[in-house]
Amino acid sequence: MSYNGYHDDVPYRSYINWVADWARELLRVSTGGGRACINIPLDTNKGGKRPVYADYVQAFLSVGWCYHTTIV
Repeated sequence: MSYNGYHDDVPYRSYINWVADWARELLRVSTGGGRACINIPLDTNKGGKRPVYADYVQAFLSVGWCYHTTIV
């Protein structure tokens, strides 16, 4: 997708590392017991089949978020 000056064609691992970066910052600015609601697909086939949902959950857990539930 064409963005104004931003390119989103980064390698998948770089993308997930970026997700962890902003998840860490989101946790920092959240109140105690705060929650993040993320709307993402379960899987993607862009650049090969990837479990986007599972990778997001892992990224959030790795920076300190607690898992609560999944809504499908």
